[in-house]
Amino acid sequence: MKKVFSIIGAVLVGIVGIFLVTRKTETAEKIEKIDDAIKEKEEKVEEVKQEAEKIQKRRKKSKKNIHHAKANTAKLEEKKQNIQVERPATAQAAKENILSKTNANRKPKA
Repeated sequence: MKKVFSIIGAVLVGIVGIFLVTRKTETAEKIEKIDDAIKEKEEKVEEVKQEAEKIQKRRKKSKKNIHHAKANTAKLEEKKQNIQVERPATAQAAKENILSKTNANRKPKA
């Protein structure tokens, strides 16, 4: 009877041992898959950080360009206001001025 119980006990211990070994390998495989997924996510995070840095650089450059454009616009507006318009003394003088600028080679009608 002792032999039977010892054989049954050995079989049970063997079954439990096999179960534990397979469970341990399955757990190791799951852990490895999870580690791989974590590494992939970390790589994606790094890529996104690099893209964010590029966008920040472009944003700063755009702001600088806008600032320069506004400054140039202000200068042009100031120059525009300071333009002095020369008005001809008479209509005849204005007519002669226009004709001299547009038709330099044209002969006057008699």
